[in-house]
Amino acid sequence: MQKNRKLISVLLAMVMMLSVISAGLVAAAQEAKATKDAVVTALEKKINDFEGNAEDNKAGYDAMIADFQKLTGEQKDSIDVLALDKLTHLMYVYEKSVAEGSLSVKAQTAAKKVVETLDSPALNAAQKAVDDGIMKTSGNKIDELVEIYKALPNDLARIMTGTAYSTYGLFYYPVSDGRGNNAFYNVVNRIYTQMKKDKPYSGPSRPSSFDKTKYPGGSKDPAYISDYREYTLKNYSWEIELVKESVKKFAADTGISKYADIITFAEKATAALDDFYATKSLDKAKTAVAYYNTFDLDTQTAVQKLSLRGYVTFADKDETSTSATYCNVSDLFEKVDTIAKYETVAEFEKYIATVKEPYTVKVALEAVEKYQTVPKSLRSELSDQAKQKIDALTYITLTENPSQEKPDISGYKKTNITYPDGITKEQTLEALPKMNAKVNEIVNALAGSNLKTLITDGVYTNAAIAAVQKKIGPMLGTLGIDGNVNPSGLLPYIATKNGDGKWISNYSPKWDGAVVALEKVANDTDNWEDVVYKNGDWFTDGDRQGFADAFGVILMEAYNLKKIVNVGSMLFNSLQFENKYNFASATYETGSYENIVHIFEAIGIPCRDSVTYTENFNLQTNDTDRMIARISPIVSDLFAFVEQFAETPVTTLTEILPNVAYALNEGIIDENIHTIIDRIGGLLGIAGVTLPTLDFTAEGIFNTLGGLGIEGITYEETTNSAGQPVEANNGILTVTITLSDGSPATLKINEKDFLEYLDEVEGCGEMVAADSICVNNAYKPNIVSDKADTFVTTVRFIYDDVLLTNKDTLKEIINVANETVGTIIGPVIDVMAKYLPADSVIVALVNVANPQVPDVNIGGGEGEEGGIAGFIKKLIDLIMGIFNPTDDPDNPNNPDNPFIPNTTAGKIIAPIAVIAVLGGIGAGAVACVNKFKKDDEE
Repeated sequence: MQKNRKLISVLLAMVMMLSVISAGLVAAAQEAKATKDAVVTALEKKINDFEGNAEDNKAGYDAMIADFQKLTGEQKDSIDVLALDKLTHLMYVYEKSVAEGSLSVKAQTAAKKVVETLDSPALNAAQKAVDDGIMKTSGNKIDELVEIYKALPNDLARIMTGTAYSTYGLFYYPVSDGRGNNAFYNVVNRIYTQMKKDKPYSGPSRPSSFDKTKYPGGSKDPAYISDYREYTLKNYSWEIELVKESVKKFAADTGISKYADIITFAEKATAALDDFYATKSLDKAKTAVAYYNTFDLDTQTAVQKLSLRGYVTFADKDETSTSATYCNVSDLFEKVDTIAKYETVAEFEKYIATVKEPYTVKVALEAVEKYQTVPKSLRSELSDQAKQKIDALTYITLTENPSQEKPDISGYKKTNITYPDGITKEQTLEALPKMNAKVNEIVNALAGSNLKTLITDGVYTNAAIAAVQKKIGPMLGTLGIDGNVNPSGLLPYIATKNGDGKWISNYSPKWDGAVVALEKVANDTDNWEDVVYKNGDWFTDGDRQGFADAFGVILMEAYNLKKIVNVGSMLFNSLQFENKYNFASATYETGSYENIVHIFEAIGIPCRDSVTYTENFNLQTNDTDRMIARISPIVSDLFAFVEQFAETPVTTLTEILPNVAYALNEGIIDENIHTIIDRIGGLLGIAGVTLPTLDFTAEGIFNTLGGLGIEGITYEETTNSAGQPVEANNGILTVTITLSDGSPATLKINEKDFLEYLDEVEGCGEMVAADSICVNNAYKPNIVSDKADTFVTTVRFIYDDVLLTNKDTLKEIINVANETVGTIIGPVIDVMAKYLPADSVIVALVNVANPQVPDVNIGGGEGEEGGIAGFIKKLIDLIMGIFNPTDDPDNPNNPDNPFIPNTTAGKIIAPIAVIAVLGGIGAGAVACVNKFKKDDEE
């Protein structure tokens, strides 16, 4: 899920806008409340405090209605307008949702149900006025409309009548956003329209710039400009005078004399605008604002709804302009209110000049708050220097001012771990770092190099890029979308054809070799299967950053997905990896990379923050470089972590596992993945792609893996004889591989065991509020792993619930790979399963990494040959001999020795061999050694 935040500037701007709309509301409400009794005041508070809608809090909603119904008519009409507005709209929305019929019928039914239920004199009168046609644009005569309006008993009735729309009835418009008193405007507008007919415009006609005899210079002719300005002023002045007459006539005919004050205000505002444009004086604007603020709520809303011509001038234009400054009466207050604050421009200029770099968050927040005192309509008056500085400061408040609220970690429960007899927690902690070296020793023995070298030499290769392309290209081609998803389609993104038709790398000498390789295939088969890259074509093999950049480039293949439009381009634009900053609205919208940051942080993978990532992305100027900027950081940071894991596999794993479990259990991974997917949901529909059900929570991950269509991986719920699930989350994940002889081998993991393990390992540590690089939050919940507890919990799960559960499959895999090796290892696995509990394996692992207990006699005498040390040495020598051949014909490491498996088999057997070694060690470290010896002799 992804959540965006707006700067305090936006909130303050909204508050200022609403203050313009309802500047007199507070004063009017306070004056009214002074005469109210406690019952009405209590109800107003209840309404104002109500959150949600009627369905969310039906009991509270019903209680408010019941309280209102208990009021007298006088009390009902004394309630605060905005509180009544909120209550009636809650009711209107609810009643409309349960009504039947067309939309207009539902709305009309709902409106009348609200009025009937509340039975307020003001609302009853408003409903009658609407029924009598006051909101209709035709039908009633003007004098009839005036009589209907006169019949409204009070200001509340007049305002609420104005919330109606003739088709949908009362409450269609809320008072709270300034849309009250539409009824006033409707009647005045009818009077105004009639006056335009009775007193037609008689001034000069609109000039035409096409009249070359009169205006040889066309629209630029000085005579044309002068005549057009004269026409505009006289035409609009005629309209303005009619507006004044219309309002005055309405005030006289209805007997509501206060409405005539609207024209007085308009005249004061007009004089203020003229004075400001002529002299920059603010005095008259302040006077007009003060006069407006004396109006009651009814009169203020009447001004706000009077969208008829109120002002026109050329005073602020140069002499060549034919575009006048004009506005409606409803805009006059905002204009004079803005001018009254014009001095804020100079004040802000003076302040911002004192703000010097380097900017701090505190200074940025202060600057933005002061910036909000400058009305929006006056911000264009600021100097370019001030504008640039406030943009930079605003950016800081959006990107460097995350929430300081710390996560609630009080609910975290630590798992109580008991240690096997024979070792302590301290001994386990001492042994873990040494296990890293042991693992790499074994890997080096099996593969000839350590884990990190295997990754750098085996993954960061040009051949690997070719292999990825051979997967991605055909996959895209199967989507059924027109486009050249072939080697020839990738070339234009990294190269340009010269005059001879030869492709030249845009990044030469970088990628010259890749261009040559792609061009050769494009001119031949144009098939991904024929693409071969040699070392140096994209990068020097072993270069992680070069690999990451090339990985980003090859995703440009997706840009050739076309179906009417460029679906590939739309795909990455929709995913919006980068964050987006809108200077106009001062908002910072996080993109998909921010979700990746959330996932990486939750798991414990170091990465760069999304602000830095976005700033780098914004520096790029073409699609290819932008794709690299999108993908390369993700790939590079991910594999940097993989390298860290390769160097210290045991300690890294035990450090991250509690957080991985927490991320799965709490749905952190699932939420962020779905936020990313949701961004492209519509586009996937256009492309005809239907994603399987994806659930990356602890309870759903097995089902998801089983449903992805990956060959050999399935998920089945445990069912009874009737085929019904035995219980939720108790299925089996099955992984089936095909052995060299063609036979299948199946490994199974019980979901219930997996979920129990996640719960236990999540509690292996202490949860703290750690620093976060996420945009919106300065802190994140983080589990500081208790590595020893994590190790013990994990070994127990792997040994009992994975290895021993699948021991027959493991033996089968070894036998097929090398029958001789299987003959040796198979019985060891049987002994382990029969006599060796997980805790013995844990003791063995700790002691082989960091020996601390004395030898245990397993026969054959004491010391190196007969004790536990001798047993360990013999077993390790046996395993190492299998995988490290020598030229000595008598040495078990000889390549001609029948114990040597082929390369593929060796890779399969390797982990089994290690388990066997550790199992043998454990066998000598437990009390059941004598029984083991006896059974072995028999």
